Amino acid sequence: MSSPAHRPSRRRLLQALPVALTCLAVAACASGDGGTASSPAAVSPTATNPGPTTDSPQPTQETTMPAAQPASIRISLGGALDGTVLTVHLDDNAATRSLLAQLPLEVTFSDYGGQELTASLPQDLDTTGLAASAPQPGDVAWYQPNRVLVLSYTSIGSWPGLYVIGHTDDDVAALAGQANLPASITRAQ
Repeated sequence: MSSPAHRPSRRRLLQALPVALTCLAVAACASGDGGTASSPAAVSPTATNPGPTTDSPQPTQETTMPAAQPASIRISLGGALDGTVLTVHLDDNAATRSLLAQLPLEVTFSDYGGQELTASLPQDLDTTGLAASAPQPGDVAWYQPNRVLVLSYTSIGSWPGLYVIGHTDDDVAALAGQANLPASITRAQ
């Protein structure tokens, strides 16, 4: 029996227990033959990479899923601009997803302030995560306070609640001054 001076205290044993358990766990992981330690070169590939160990690369979500394509809509204008079709490339955000969920739509655009056409939608668009912006010619925006879709044919300053959600590369000069312009909005194929 050892003397009390040479015997470790319970407190010291309890403090050393986590370190001892960690050392045992590391030794068990490094052991490749059921109990004897192996050299670092013989460590199983699953010790550091729990995935399959075949020679060919395994598909990942990135390689098996196609990249998301931005959605586009077509705005087919009637009235004085009958036959004019604008293809609008939408940004990927909550507002455009809520717009796409409402399609197809029949709306009427009218000039507002000599800088844009606006049309009311049956439902609001979700503006979660959007920041107010300043539309440029060809931009399509959502103006939350008036609950209208906006087709800009001139530069518009930034306004609280005005969110650009897409853009058309089509010529928008003919939109100026139009009133009571019927339009169909559909998803582009």
